[in-house]
Amino acid sequence: MYERDRDMTGKTMQLTMACWALVAIVALLTASTTHAQDAPEAAEAAQEQPNGELETLRKESERLGLEQGVRQARLNAELADLRDRTARLQAQLQWEQAQHQAEMTKLTQAQEKADAEMAAKSKALEMELAESKLRIQKLQAQQAERNAEQEAKLASAKQRVTELQATQSLRDAERSEKLSAAKAQVAEIESAMALQSAQMRSDLASSRSENEKLQTEMALIQTQMAKKDLDFQKSMADVQRQMQTFQADIDLRNKREEWSAAITEPVQYNTDPYRDGVLRISDRRIDLNGPIWFGTDTYVCDRIHYYNNQSKTEPIFIVIDNSPGGSVMVGYRILKAMEASEAPIHVVVKSFAASMAACITTLADHSYAYPNAIILHHQMSAGAFGNMTQIGEQYDRMQEWAKRLHNPVAAKMGVSPEKFTKMMYDANSDGDWDEFATEAVKLKWVDHVVQEIREDGIREEPTGRSGFFFFFHKELEEMKRIDEQTGMEYMQLPRLSPFDFYYIYNPDNYYRTQ
Repeated sequence: MYERDRDMTGKTMQLTMACWALVAIVALLTASTTHAQDAPEAAEAAQEQPNGELETLRKESERLGLEQGVRQARLNAELADLRDRTARLQAQLQWEQAQHQAEMTKLTQAQEKADAEMAAKSKALEMELAESKLRIQKLQAQQAERNAEQEAKLASAKQRVTELQATQSLRDAERSEKLSAAKAQVAEIESAMALQSAQMRSDLASSRSENEKLQTEMALIQTQMAKKDLDFQKSMADVQRQMQTFQADIDLRNKREEWSAAITEPVQYNTDPYRDGVLRISDRRIDLNGPIWFGTDTYVCDRIHYYNNQSKTEPIFIVIDNSPGGSVMVGYRILKAMEASEAPIHVVVKSFAASMAACITTLADHSYAYPNAIILHHQMSAGAFGNMTQIGEQYDRMQEWAKRLHNPVAAKMGVSPEKFTKMMYDANSDGDWDEFATEAVKLKWVDHVVQEIREDGIREEPTGRSGFFFFFHKELEEMKRIDEQTGMEYMQLPRLSPFDFYYIYNPDNYYRTQ
C-alpha cells in the first residue's frame, strides 16, 4: 500500500514539473511577441535619415515585418498548442490528484479497518491466552491431584498383592489336599463307568432287537396304508366320474333351457312389413322414447347408419312408445338421417307422439299407429330472455324453425301453413291439437292404423319383470303417506304421462293421485 502511495506521489511531481516548464515557454513566447510589436517604432525613427537610406530601411523594414508576421503566426500556433497541452496536463493532473485522493481515502479506510480488526484480534488473542493460562493452571492442579491419588492406589495395590500372595499360598495347600481326594473319586468313577458300560452294551443289544421288530411292523403298516390309499384313489376316481356325469347332465339341461328360451329360426325380413292389417317389426329396430334431447340424435342416427351399412333394402323401424317431443335441432338431425337413409324407414307409434316426435311421425315415408295412440301437433314454445331487440331476434329464429318443420307437415296435409296454425287453435284453445290415430290418419299425420303389431325381432325369452308392483316394489314404502286429517295411511300414485289416466279399483280411496 505504501509503495503504491509513493508511485502516485512521484507521478504527481512529474506532472507538476511539466506544467511549470510549459508556463515558462509560454512566457518566452509572449516576450518575443512584445519585441516584434516594438519594430515599427524603430522604423518610424529611421524615417528621419536621408532618403536613399530611408528607402533601404523601408524595404528592410517590410521584409522584417513579413518575417515577423510569419514568425508571429508560428509563435501564436505554438502558443495555442502549448496552452492546450498545458490545459490537458492540468486536467490530467487534477484527475490523477482526485483519483489519488480517492485511493488514499480508500487505503486510509482499509488501514483503519485493518487496524481495528488487528486490535480486536489482539484483544481476542489476549483473552484466549489468559483463558489458556487459567486452563493450564487448572490442569496442573488436577494432574497433581491425580498423581497423589495414583501413589495412594499404588501403595494400596502393593499391600493387596502381599495379601493375595499369602492367600494364594493357603489355597495351594488346600488344592493339594483336594487333588488327592479327587484322584480317589476318579478311581471310583472309572470303576462305576466300566460297570455302566457293560450294562449299556447289554441294553443296546436288546434295543437293536426291538428296533428290528418295530421296523418289520412299520413295513407291514406301510403296506396296509398303500392298499388303503389305492382304495381311496379308486373311490375318488369313481366320485369324479359321477361328478362329471352330473355336470354333463346339468350343462345339457342348461343348454336345453337356453335352446327352449331362444328362437333359433332366422328372422324373416320382409320388404313389405305391413300385410293384411298386421305390422311385423324385425330386429332392425330403434326405440325413440322420452324427451328428445342431446344424445337422442346420436343414438338414433348411428343405428340408422349401421342398419343401412348392413342392408340397404330391408326396412328399419323407429318405434315410439311414448315421447313428448323435445329439441328441434336434435329432431331435425333425426329427420335428415331418415331422409338420407337408402333403406326404407317405418315409424311406429304405440301410445303417444307429440311435438317433435309427431313431426318425425308425420314426415316419415311410412308411419303406423295403434287406433288409440295419440298424436299431437302444436306451435313451438320457448322462454325469451333479453331486451326487446333480442326477444325479437329469438322470435324470428322460432319463426324460421316453424317454417322448416311446420310447412312440410302442412304441405302433406294439403293446407297452407297459416291454415294449419288456425286449425290448431280451432281444435283447442291453447293450440295443442291432439287426435287419436283413427282421426290422425284422415289428417295424414300417420299413414296407417294397425290393429296388430308383431315383434319378430324379440328372439330371446325376456327376463325382466314389469308392472307397477314389480317395478316400484322398492319404492312402495317411500310412496306411502299419512292423511293429516284422518290419520289414515294412503299411497301416492306416480305422475302419469300426458293423455294417460288411471283405471284402478279404489273403493276406500287408498290410492291417490298428485
